[in-house]
Order: sequence, then C-alpha cells, then structure tokens
Amino acid sequence: MPVFSIRIEEEIIKKIDNIAKLRGISRSAFIREALKRTIQEYSKDVIEEACFTMRQGKRPYSKVNWEEIEKRLSETEPYFESVEEALAYSRRRVSFEEKDKSGN
Repeated sequence: MPVFSIRIEEEIIKKIDNIAKLRGISRSAFIREALKRTIQEYSKDVIEEACFTMRQGKRPYSKVNWEEIEKRLSETEPYFESVEEALAYSRRRVSFEEKDKSGN
C-alpha cells in the first residue's frame, strides 16, 4: 500500500488519536476509513447534483462517473435511455433558455 504524508493541526491529530483509541484501531486505519467514507459521500453528492442538474435540462458542472449517471437517469423522470439522450435534452434546454434570455 502506498504511503503519503500530510500536514495536520495538532488539535485534529489529538482528536484522531482519541477516536482511533476508543475504536481500538490505529491512527492510519482511522484515517483510511474516514477518507473512504468521505470519498463515498462526495461521490454520491456529485452524482446526485449531476442527475438533478440534467433533469432540469442543464449541463452538470462536475466531473462524474457517467456509468453511475446513466444508471441513475434510468430511474428518474423524465426517463432517458442513455447519457447521450440526457445530454441532448440538456443542450436543447440550455439553447432554448439562452435564446429566451436574449429575446429571440
């Protein structure tokens, strides 16, 4: 397993050590678990945000896992067969809204 180092305030290290001790795991194990959870939650948030944005007919602003987006889009309304179909819908909506704002 690769090793990397970061700088963290002493107060945070003390909290990490206390929690790790209470759980009976090492500092490294606690940090690994915390990072995995954070990454999972962040990924869910990015996917949810992208799906919500695309359902509104807008383009997502974040880099996302398109396979996961495609899975989520198949479960939503309006229903899209593929990411490409959702993006085409998004482009049409964005184009329409831009024309509407310019008064054309």
